[in-house]
Amino acid sequence: MIGALRGVLLEKVSKVEIYEGYISNSRLLKKLEGADMEEFIQILSDSEEQRGYMPSREAGDPDLYEIVLYTGEAFAYKYLLQYDGVNYYWYPWETAIISPEIGNYLVDN
Repeated sequence: MIGALRGVLLEKVSKVEIYEGYISNSRLLKKLEGADMEEFIQILSDSEEQRGYMPSREAGDPDLYEIVLYTGEAFAYKYLLQYDGVNYYWYPWETAIISPEIGNYLVDN
């Protein structure tokens, strides 16, 4: 796991938390460390920028997730990830489409 994601040195990420829902009523869905965390970060890193992507609104508002990356610094990095019923996407710089494989991490277990 090498590289940077909008200022985050990925090799320094020590823990990931995934929250489900909109900010006013979000809930912790999952904590990732070790191999699971590295695979999750790799999926995010492999996302493909797609300028001009227009999310589907057929199912209403997209599902929203907050991804929090901890690096041992005094603060954490937070990104929003959404699912519109067709694609998972986020905004590391521009809109980027994420592999459907990310959905495996966005369920309770």
